[in-house]
Amino acid sequence: MFTTTAFGTAIDSTFIVHSNSTTYKLESVKEENIRLILYKTGKRVDSKLYLDSIASISIVDIDNDGNEDVAVGIVKSSRWSKEKSLKMYLYRIKDDRILPLWRSSKLTSSLINFCFVNNSGKNYAVVIEKLSNNSYNLIRFRWKNFGLVYDKYMLKNQDSSVVFQRFGELQIKK
Repeated sequence: MFTTTAFGTAIDSTFIVHSNSTTYKLESVKEENIRLILYKTGKRVDSKLYLDSIASISIVDIDNDGNEDVAVGIVKSSRWSKEKSLKMYLYRIKDDRILPLWRSSKLTSSLINFCFVNNSGKNYAVVIEKLSNNSYNLIRFRWKNFGLVYDKYMLKNQDSSVVFQRFGELQIKK
């Protein structure tokens, strides 16, 4: 059985994050750019400003250590892919700070969307990859040591409607 984690729009959303026996409130606020603001007992303790477009924010314990992490979908170019495209940035909350956990510069050939699922007590990232022949893959990744690694194809070389339907079903099972 798969279930997804907390997910919200990137702008003007509030999330609750549990890390190291502490509960934090995380807000995304549209200023000139989008800023993530971390609060502990009502006091602002850290923030992170994004100059690029934010597509999504999710709360998930991706490394399965018992502490919730923050996943940000960001649209930007990188050293490894000059064209602007969706990237997945993962952060941990530690000592009242938003700290980088892992950043994908090129997780798949063309990352279209991602979500997180839980299967048998383990959390996984599930991504939609668009192929050059306009077909799609649905791929599951797991955490290993320092980052996400391929786990299995859930759907391979399929029409977009099949992949997006399955992806939507995964997101609905919260």
